[in-house]
Formats: sequence, C-alpha cells, structure tokens
Amino acid sequence: MTPSVRKFWPQPVSAVLAALFVFLGVPLPQKMQTVAEAAVSSQAKIYVFPIQAVFKGAPADVTSQVTELIKNEIKHSEEVSLQKGPVFIPETVTTAVKPMSDAELKAAEKLRKDGERLYNELKFAEAAKALQAAVNKYEGSLALLTDFGPIVEALLNLAVCYYRTDNDEEGAKVLIKVIRLAPDLSLDPEKYPPMFRNTVDALRKKLLLKARGELEVGANEDGAMVFLDGRKVGPTPILLKELVPGEHYIRVEKEGLQTWAEKVTVVSTQRKQVLAALGGAKKASGPLGEIAEALQKNRLPPSVIDVVAQQGKEIGADFIALGGIARVGNNYRVGVYLVKVGSREVCPLPEIQLDPDLLGASVEIYNMASIMFKRVEGCPDPIAGGVASVVSTAKAKPTELKAVAVGPAPVAEP
Repeated sequence: MTPSVRKFWPQPVSAVLAALFVFLGVPLPQKMQTVAEAAVSSQAKIYVFPIQAVFKGAPADVTSQVTELIKNEIKHSEEVSLQKGPVFIPETVTTAVKPMSDAELKAAEKLRKDGERLYNELKFAEAAKALQAAVNKYEGSLALLTDFGPIVEALLNLAVCYYRTDNDEEGAKVLIKVIRLAPDLSLDPEKYPPMFRNTVDALRKKLLLKARGELEVGANEDGAMVFLDGRKVGPTPILLKELVPGEHYIRVEKEGLQTWAEKVTVVSTQRKQVLAALGGAKKASGPLGEIAEALQKNRLPPSVIDVVAQQGKEIGADFIALGGIARVGNNYRVGVYLVKVGSREVCPLPEIQLDPDLLGASVEIYNMASIMFKRVEGCPDPIAGGVASVVSTAKAKPTELKAVAVGPAPVAEP
C-alpha cells in the first residue's frame, strides 16, 4: 500500500467503509478498492492439514472438531486467510492379490493316491516318485492346505519306500520332516513293523535333543490367525518358542483377505522374523497419506516436512498448519506446528490441553491461534532436523507380543 493511499484510507477504516458501501449497493471508490485488494493479497495464506490422532489416542470426531476450530479462528482473523486445499482423502494401495487355484492341490491329491496304490502293489521305486511329486504339489499349495494329515501320510509312505529300496539316508531325512510336522505322531503297529517304529523313535529322540529356535510372526494386518504346520497357534503378532529346528509351514489368514503361507527354516538358538503380506490389505499412500502416517506415529521427519512444503507449494499456501492430538490422562493434548512453505521452516506452537467435555468452547485453541498469527511474522524458536515428538507426552502402547511354546517337550539325554 502506498503512503498516499494509507493517508486517505487507513486500513481499519477502509474495511468498515467497504462493508458499508457493499451494504448500500454503492460501487467502491478506486482508492478504497485498491486498499481492499492489497489488504487481502498481503495476508498470509494458511492451509490446515487435518489434525491426526497420535497412536490412535483420539476418536475421529474429536480430531475433526479440533481441525474445524482451528480453521474457524483463521477464517475470522484479519491477519491471515484460510487457504483452501485438497480434501483429506489419502490414496490407498492394496497389497497384491495373487491368482490362486486349487489345481495344484487337486493334482497333489491324485499323485498321493497314485503313490499309495503303487505302495500297496509293492512298487516302491515308482511309489516314491509319485509320493515325492505329491509332497511338492502340497508345498506349492500351502495357502489352501488346511488339513496336514494327507501330507504327513504321504511323507510316511515315502520314507518307507526309501527304506525298502535301500535308500536309508533319504528315508531318514523324510522321517525327520515328519517328526517336525507331527512330533507326537503314534505309528500303527499293524501297518508299520517294529524296526521302522524303532527307527522313528531313535530319530525323534535325536531331533528333540537339539537346541530349539524361535519364530516371530507378524502381518500387514494385526489380529490375523497364525497356523504352524497346520495347527492354530494364535493371532499376530506372535512369538513361537521351542520350535524344533528345520523346515516348518506357516499359514496366516484373516477374513476378507487373501491367505499367506510359506515354508520357513528355523535355526537352533536363533529367532527369525516373518512378516506375512496378506493379499488385499489396504494402507494409506501418496503424499497426504505419508504426512498423516508420520503424525499418527508422533513424528515429523525432515523427509515428510519436504512433502508438506511441496504440497503447500502446489496449492499456493504460504504456511501449512498441522499436528496431532493424544489422550493424556483425562484430557487431550494437542501439538500444532506451522511449516513455512518457502523456507521449510518449522515453527512449534505451545502445546495445549483440552477438556473433552468443553471442546466447542475452548479458549485454548483461540489462544494458540493468536500465537500462530504472530508466528507468521517470524518464528522465535524454529526447529531444525525434524520433529521428534509431535505431542510431547504421547506414548505408543507397546505391542503385546504373545509368546507361545509350540514345540514338543524336550527329552533328557540318555
């Protein structure tokens, strides 16, 4: 605004007169119109990114209400203006759903029956080929395999075939696999001779003397059910203890999502981590989703601040106001930050506490907004290197990792 314009139309007076002219339907004088336009264009434009619940510490209606209260303070301010921007609908990506057919499982069943027929005909070499092929097909259909009885039976018959064809080494390997899958398996004395049963017992004792391993199973969706070698063991996340070392089959499923399954090797004295990617699970993505996820995890790293600034640039904002809310004791605590789009400077506003019963009449938000408007002119304490904690006292609830001993009881050394 030029000095001459200020002389004739001081800004507070011009605003009142402009309103009067509009009310009377009289066109604004040119000088007053210039003042009004200059006043509007000089106001800093602030876009309010929806306040996020930190560690799920506040319901959606509370976060929405706090966001709207901050917006309303900006709308009614003569110092700044509210910048319109994208409606917060973060993009979502879906974990790939792989084509799944029961053709392999049906083929496995056919091969197993062919192998049993050849086994009963004492054609052990041919039976071994069919049974091994059946096992391979079963392992390729783990996501569909809910009954492990047939695969255990196929492996037992395969072991007998190897022993009957003088291939004791391969027979022992297959029996060890059977023991891992079904350590408490009891063999029918009418079907299996004493020598074979004694071999199984000796291998079982040797295997169960080995140091055990652990398997930590998680998933891209908490609460998915975990199955170990066909046995239900509990929901994710879960720690499976006392596992016999070697190969095991893990299946993870949750209603509405595609089942995940894999063969996993457990190592003695070691803990292995497995993350099941259930097909069809959705998560937020895109720049808005990235910002929201960071705030929900109570952090604002430099990389996300760059994303915030870029989004502000695209919508023409001078500043982005964003933050989080968490339940602390009986109240909500809110942390809000002002990001200057041009310089990426992050300015913290004083944290406020809100009474859940008095959100709509909160003086604290008015006071915080007043400080925000002053921070537009300059930040006395900008943050460098990102925000380590959006809400200072908010803490994530520790993820309960249930430990389950799923292996057979250890045996004493002879």
